[in-house]
Parts: sequence; C-alpha cells; structure tokens
Amino acid sequence: MHTEESLVNISLAQAIATTLGIQPKVYPYYDDDKSNSIDILECTDPLDNLNVFYCTIGLSDIPVTIFGEEQNFGVEVLLTAQKENSFAGSLLSTASFFIGKDNWEARPGAVFNNLISLYDETLEMKHLYFTEPFFCQEQLEQVSVNIEEKNVLFLLAVPISENELQYKEENGDEAFEALLFSENTIDLSDFKRKSVL
Repeated sequence: MHTEESLVNISLAQAIATTLGIQPKVYPYYDDDKSNSIDILECTDPLDNLNVFYCTIGLSDIPVTIFGEEQNFGVEVLLTAQKENSFAGSLLSTASFFIGKDNWEARPGAVFNNLISLYDETLEMKHLYFTEPFFCQEQLEQVSVNIEEKNVLFLLAVPISENELQYKEENGDEAFEALLFSENTIDLSDFKRKSVL
C-alpha cells in the first residue's frame, strides 16, 4: 500500500527520470544501523552511456535548515558520475543522510568536506560543492512546479579538490563557478579529473 507521500515521490521520480536520462532504476540506500533509508534514482545519460545520473527521491519530504532557519522547501540532490565510479550512489546517500538526519546545510555554495575521501582517499576530488543544476535547470524547475504537494529545490553536487575549495573560500562562489564551468568546462562526471589549480 502506498501513502499519499510515496505516490508523490513516485511521480517525482518518473518526472526526473524523463528529464535526465534513460533506463531509470530506483534503489533504496540505508544508513549504518538501517534505521533510515533514502531512495536514489539512477538513469543512464542518453548522450553518453558511460555516464549515470543519480538523484535523491524523497529527501524533499524534510524541510531544510539554512543559516539556522527552517525553510518551506526541501531539496533533491543530483549527481553525475562515470559508471566506473561505482560508489556514486552510496556517496549521494551519505550526503542525503547528513542533510536529513544531521541538518547539514544544503544550498548553493555549500560544501560537504571530505565526503568523497570516505569512499576513495586516492582521488584528487575530495569534497562535494553544491550549486544549481545549470545543464537542466529549466526542466527541473518545471518538474518542481508540477509537484503541487511540496516545494522542491534541486541541487547539483560537484566533486572538487582541496585547491579548488581554497580558491572558492578566497574568491567567492561566483568566481569559483566561473573557474570551473566557464574557464575550464570541467567534466562533472569525472571523479578522477585533475584539479584545475
């Protein structure tokens, strides 16, 4: 039997899958003591079948807290990764547990430090930076508009290096995003990319 909330999340998953990719699948991920779970949608990138889109489903049921204030919306977090990064779904679930259970701030400009290092210490990419999902923002905004039962903000999690994080802290988000997305056009799905700095 489905609750009204779960039916909303099924509709949300279907709409996101249509927006992002092909061959959608949804898997539940559990925290260490199995007391909490989050569903993660996986879709193959239709333009490159070696890339996978991941998106939380149902995280938006929990209102987020930003700068100590509870908001009237929840977030769903998007991540793209090459298929060889088999831990990507687990990485996204860990980020979502920090948001949902520990009230970590999920907003544009936030960084979850050393999250990638929990899964692979050898990678230069160590942290997750959150921004708007610029490559599909209009489509996801339309998905959000069509879900009347709750307010959903979509965020994109971007793997970044220690040097890139330092640049962000010294120069601000706007200059940082210009560095990553305009000046260098990083591959969002390549967790093994070299740091731009």
